[in-house]
Amino acid sequence: MADFNFYDDLGVTEEGQDDQGTWASFSGRDSVMIAVDCCEQMFQLTNDDDESCPFNKICEAAKDMLRNKIICSERDLQALVFFGTEETKNPSDFKNIYVVQDLDSSSAARIEELQTLQDSTEADFKLKYGQCNDHQISDLLWCCSSIFSRTTVSLSSKTLILFTWEDDPHHGDRNAHLRARTKAKDLMEQDITIQVLSFNRSFDYEKFYKDIISDVDADVSIIQNPVDGITNLYDFLLRKCSKQRAMGTISFQLFDGMEMYVGVYTAARRATKSSNVNIDSTSNEEAFAKTNFVEKDTGDILLPGDIKLSQKWGNRDIMFENDEVADMRKFFGTGMKLLGFKPTAKAVKPWLHVKAAQFIYPNEKAVKGSTTLFSALLIKCIERDVVPICSLSARSNTAPRCVALLPQQEVIDETTGEQKQSPGFYVIFLPFSEDMRNIELKETKEPDEEAVKTAGTFIRKLKFTYHPMNFDNPALQTHYRNLEAMALEKDAPDEIDDLTQPNFDRITKKAGDLIAQFKEQVYPSGYDPTAKVSKPRPTATKRKTEAANGGTNAKQMNIADIKELASTGKLAKLTVSVLKEFCKNNGINVTGKKQNFIDAIEEKFL
Repeated sequence: MADFNFYDDLGVTEEGQDDQGTWASFSGRDSVMIAVDCCEQMFQLTNDDDESCPFNKICEAAKDMLRNKIICSERDLQALVFFGTEETKNPSDFKNIYVVQDLDSSSAARIEELQTLQDSTEADFKLKYGQCNDHQISDLLWCCSSIFSRTTVSLSSKTLILFTWEDDPHHGDRNAHLRARTKAKDLMEQDITIQVLSFNRSFDYEKFYKDIISDVDADVSIIQNPVDGITNLYDFLLRKCSKQRAMGTISFQLFDGMEMYVGVYTAARRATKSSNVNIDSTSNEEAFAKTNFVEKDTGDILLPGDIKLSQKWGNRDIMFENDEVADMRKFFGTGMKLLGFKPTAKAVKPWLHVKAAQFIYPNEKAVKGSTTLFSALLIKCIERDVVPICSLSARSNTAPRCVALLPQQEVIDETTGEQKQSPGFYVIFLPFSEDMRNIELKETKEPDEEAVKTAGTFIRKLKFTYHPMNFDNPALQTHYRNLEAMALEKDAPDEIDDLTQPNFDRITKKAGDLIAQFKEQVYPSGYDPTAKVSKPRPTATKRKTEAANGGTNAKQMNIADIKELASTGKLAKLTVSVLKEFCKNNGINVTGKKQNFIDAIEEKFL
């Protein structure tokens, strides 16, 4: 019989702890295939300021992507294909197509191979692969489709990114154009997303590739060449290849008989180190822990049905079946229910932050018409500047939470035609009344006006535009660099720039005199605010403390004190070490949790 707490695992956890466990997990892996045109122009510098050619930039970005996948999602698959080569290597034996890396997960060997390609010159490439402009885009699409179809694992997304130079690879051949367009439609029917990028400044989608890209609704007349002017191709590829996958799908009930289904997405999450893995010291293979419950008297292994859960009520152990406990944890099922509307300014305030916000978007596949109903609600909320107040329960055994749905309008980049902001609602978790705290601020002396003016002046001089993407976590980066050095057998890990450290030279240059003036106005003469203050060590003194004090010494406790604490229900305020020492001194044999010691003492003296 196990001890049970009704408030365990109710889903009400600290911020960020239930981001993964609240929703159902999704099967399948993301897959990305990069196809690179190997014509002569890809090995030439496009700008005078460039240090590497487009081919080397692509290899470097692909290498960085593999390094990122090892850290973030090691199960995802990537592939690299060259077209326009004299050598041929592909599963369908199409001419002038060379599969450098088949669709597989990241590894140290694949990263080293891409590093070799990045450092190679055009002469090295011609010697190993050769160059040939006689290739068919239809054959390339067919080859990439067959590579995706040969994969035995389940794929949740399939993306083909095609880097090319020629905007009309078939030079007006209508039959070749028709074959490529037909094959592109076949890939789209297989849920393969096709994206075409080029380093050619005069690249024109209208000539050929407007019929190849997956976004058939895009206005190619306003789309400028996206690769032109990009400083970090790796970041650009991550945005193109990353798929926003919903954590789960829930129902959104507006009123009885009217509901739609929405997907819930993570707006932001905390980056953490990968979890530790237990390995066998002899075989170096992963070891798994298995827990069995054993009956104390006979030593028999207990099955789940043999274990009862209990809680003490009125000095009696009340036992519950597992099904009864599961029913107690259920509230009103999963989903979101509309409670009403409130003005945005009154409902959403910065200091009401409880946990990271989430984002919802309609799921047309779950219920037809969800997009139309969702759009109508979003438009009206934006027009009237109100937010829907809803109750949200992610799982059937999760306590409901009050949330406010903050509307967000769609924003399109006028120059590229790409979506910068998605239309939908941010799910803002609202605090309960018990979560609000009244903080008593101590009265302090009013500062000197001159000191306030000086502080305001140097603070304005030290202001800068902050963006979280400009700052990496130095602890995480150090951890990843060490793992990378071990995997790639480097002599030493790559150095990192800790941008969280203040630039004292720049601070002194911009506001050094003002800071010194501020110190003279605030601190007494000769005072150094950066010096550490040494505190005297407290002397050891004996004093008799109240039983409610958790630091009570067990040797000072007598039976009369224990009886008084047990009768008033204050035994729980003693520490486990005190209870254990008292039981040992008074011949009470008990082990286990703190509650076991309390029960044994109450049974003996009450």
